Amino acid sequence: MLRLILKQLWAGKRSNGWMMGMLILVTFFLWIVIDPLFVLLANKAIPQGYDTDQTCLLTVSSYPSVHSRYKEEESTDSAMHANFLRILDEVRRYRGVEAATLVIGYPFSTGYNGCMIYKDTFSLQVQTMGMYRYGEYFQVFRIADVNTGKWEGLDEKIHDPGQMVITRGIEQLLFPGQNAVGQTFTLGTDQEYRVAAVVDDFKARSVSQPNPLFFLPKDKLYLYGSPRIAFRICDDLSVTRFMEEFQREMRSRVSIGNYYFLRLEDFHSIRRKSEYLLGATNTLRRQSGMTVFFLLSVFLGVSGTFWVRSTSRRGEIGLMIALGSSHRNIRRSFLLESWLLTTIAWIAGILMVLQKVCFSGFAYDDKAVYLESMNSMYIQNLPVPHFLVVSLIVYLLLIGIAFVATWIPARRAAATEPSEALRDE
Repeated sequence: MLRLILKQLWAGKRSNGWMMGMLILVTFFLWIVIDPLFVLLANKAIPQGYDTDQTCLLTVSSYPSVHSRYKEEESTDSAMHANFLRILDEVRRYRGVEAATLVIGYPFSTGYNGCMIYKDTFSLQVQTMGMYRYGEYFQVFRIADVNTGKWEGLDEKIHDPGQMVITRGIEQLLFPGQNAVGQTFTLGTDQEYRVAAVVDDFKARSVSQPNPLFFLPKDKLYLYGSPRIAFRICDDLSVTRFMEEFQREMRSRVSIGNYYFLRLEDFHSIRRKSEYLLGATNTLRRQSGMTVFFLLSVFLGVSGTFWVRSTSRRGEIGLMIALGSSHRNIRRSFLLESWLLTTIAWIAGILMVLQKVCFSGFAYDDKAVYLESMNSMYIQNLPVPHFLVVSLIVYLLLIGIAFVATWIPARRAAATEPSEALRDE
């Protein structure tokens, strides 16, 4: 049957030529469209290293000096400090709150802070996540110690100055093959820190790969601008209902001194906003829309071609059925023709893609380009597996849509009555 199908394809080379050209171009452009989509979704699938379920972020602000509610006596640093601690205490004592902390850096924030750290002659560019030394940061976000698997007690390990919590990425790069706990490194030129604990890689942004990161404890409350309090609520509570009650009851209770309640958000909303601001949401929509467009083009082109072909070969199909060929064989011959055309076009298109990749490279996470040694475990950073996976995705999409597009005219052709087909001929 395969030899017969090849002869039929060759006999109809003119009509098949335009469809082959279309499939080659669709393969090329579909690969280019799916590549950044694959990187984006693969990055999102990387474990975050923390848990933001059941967590909220309270933002407070302070009245400017020209506001009618501004109080001069409450504007000193000591008064602002004391008032904010009262707000933090109010949040901690609210029913259903498990833990709360002042946050400087937090998951899904769009800002970036980094520095250089040194160990002997080795230097490393790392990301820093600022935090209040005497808060409950690790408990709020359930960031666990990799050695114990627990987050309880991790906040107390950095109470002593000079103690630092680092991620596994820094441990692998700065202390390869060693347990980093108890080891020291230098921040800047003369600040030496000792590693108190190691946690899993921390993905600061949901659509990026994790950077080598350490948590930088701050002794002083930084209350400029709009300070934020992150807190975790009990697992059995509804976040939506809790937020409604919290805003209704706490709006007046956190309005202390010059501070006032600004907004309350859950971290799922913060993540969606972050993805939108970083362009990930638009990228996902744009690439998905283009993928649908190309697949629809394949569907219309393939179905139209085989519809015309089934009509022009009506007499031939009727004769085959009259001679004993089953409806199943008729459908299978059409599907095999579609498979051969699509596969040959896919191979030609992938060869074009290979030239493009060699010239301009793959889509990548621009925030993790310099971290190849840490992120080589991720398939989207390995050139050969990356190319093969995206190519396979393109092939499966093309074959799937080509089969669906061929099935309709193939079924119509198989239902042809021999007497009618031969009479028309």
